[in-house]
Amino acid sequence: MKGQRNIMKKIMIGVLAMLSALSVLAMSVAASGGALTNGGFEGTDIGNVYANDGATLLTISEEQKYSGKSSLKNSGRTNNYGALAVNVTNYINKHGAGEFYCTFRIFGTSDASVRATLHTTYENGGDFYRQVGLLTEFKKDKWTLVGCGEDGKALPLRIENWDEQDITKWNPTVEAGVKDAVLYLWVEGDTTSDFYIDELNFWGAGDKPIDYSPKTSDDLSLMAVVVISAISLLAVSNHRKQIT
Repeated sequence: MKGQRNIMKKIMIGVLAMLSALSVLAMSVAASGGALTNGGFEGTDIGNVYANDGATLLTISEEQKYSGKSSLKNSGRTNNYGALAVNVTNYINKHGAGEFYCTFRIFGTSDASVRATLHTTYENGGDFYRQVGLLTEFKKDKWTLVGCGEDGKALPLRIENWDEQDITKWNPTVEAGVKDAVLYLWVEGDTTSDFYIDELNFWGAGDKPIDYSPKTSDDLSLMAVVVISAISLLAVSNHRKQIT
């Protein structure tokens, strides 16, 4: 009996160690987006986002969430750009010239409109604002996906050109030589109400956005079952050896 208890103890230690490793793996998957360190806004650290106006309060909150356990609450707003921002200069320069995309989920405490804007300045003096086009309306007490077309596919951020009514003709290419690049949210219709952001993504063509869907944890759970089964079989085998 004592030998069996020792075997079970070893199994439990192995399982706990394995689950701890899987937890670390899950966190590394969620943080593998390159430009963002915590776009799912889980845990207590808001990652590398900051308040664009220097005054809006950004906090991890469990009051609302689209996926996971929490989202990023934007509160204490006083203007249109009172929201999150993130510097993506290093990511863009590492990626190289090309098209870039931004998608996210927003939950409002009032009806308003929002868009993501990418402000880029260049070593040669160039200064451009890029967006997907028109503002996206979002409703009170409802999650809304932003940054995608009617087909659900992400739209590239394009240089604003209000003289051209056809937004698809706006230039979508971010050229090389970027000096500074900041991605931020612009909200119209209500400049003071709180809102929540979840599943924030920013990526360049050829890269993949972070996958926040539940199947990531499902895959890890399946891996856990396989490992636990292997440990159990090993324990049974060792027990039989002790008997013989």
